[in-house]
Amino acid sequence: VVFLGSVLTLPLSCRIAKVPLVSVIPLALSRPYIKARLPLSPFLPPFLNRLGCFFVEKFPLLVGNVRKITREYGLPSPRSLLDLWEGDLNFVTESREFSLLKTLPDHWHFCGPIFAHLDTPVPEDVQNLLQQREEPLVFFAMGSSANHEVLLKTLSAFEGLPVQVIAPITAHLKEGDPVPDNVLVTDWLPALQVTEQVDIAVTHGGQGTVQTTVTAGVPFVGVGMQPEQALNIFIFAQYGNALLLNRRKLNTAIIQQAIQTVLNDEEMRRKAQQARQIMLEADAPQAVFQVVDAMIHGERAFPPSHLGPMR
Repeated sequence: VVFLGSVLTLPLSCRIAKVPLVSVIPLALSRPYIKARLPLSPFLPPFLNRLGCFFVEKFPLLVGNVRKITREYGLPSPRSLLDLWEGDLNFVTESREFSLLKTLPDHWHFCGPIFAHLDTPVPEDVQNLLQQREEPLVFFAMGSSANHEVLLKTLSAFEGLPVQVIAPITAHLKEGDPVPDNVLVTDWLPALQVTEQVDIAVTHGGQGTVQTTVTAGVPFVGVGMQPEQALNIFIFAQYGNALLLNRRKLNTAIIQQAIQTVLNDEEMRRKAQQARQIMLEADAPQAVFQVVDAMIHGERAFPPSHLGPMR
């Protein structure tokens, strides 16, 4: 069995080698998501989202070279990128309770959240700030794919707010970038351990960062850098423990107002604690293991491939 990484040629290699492919992926922008005509962007009107889904599903975008290879090896050609990214067995890395789509097709399973748990100590300066708590604490995380412009806009919005900010953004700052006095910049941190001790978070919307924040039980402000990230935030904005901001309309006043809203909204805090319990009840690695292990040992049949025979 091969587990899917983000290498474009890997699904083809599995078909050619006749090895079953297991995908562990977000639901956003996957085949079931597109087929259900769910939003491509939370900021587009419904009719444009539906039209966009139709084109993504029906038109063979960006697969010309892939089709040359499938013809060479006598495999069915993918109709779109959705075919290429889909595994023979697919695990959706979110919980059904939060999902915009409650029912999945055959060979698709909800497994729950999967995100990094860094086994590193909390630095002394961060620990001191967490213990002092003289003002509300904000965890500002931009993941590994930060947009520099959005990062600087958000940093500038912290200036003048009555908060202290812990920001593991060293990797994204350039020489001379202004950092407000109330922002403590650090390298990567054990995010879950730190986020559990703050009041709110501000995040870029990467699935791992969002799931870490939700598992920590704190409400958050999210600014998605690209469609999937905006949708990761959107599902929790719908649930009630997050605010989603449009990066194209971002300014200091909007960011500051969002932070103040989340800090002072008791209902969002209550929903954040509810969401935390749902996340803690999931055991995604075990859910994936049980299904795949049963197939490897013949207790359950591998599903038929949609792109050709696997065995």
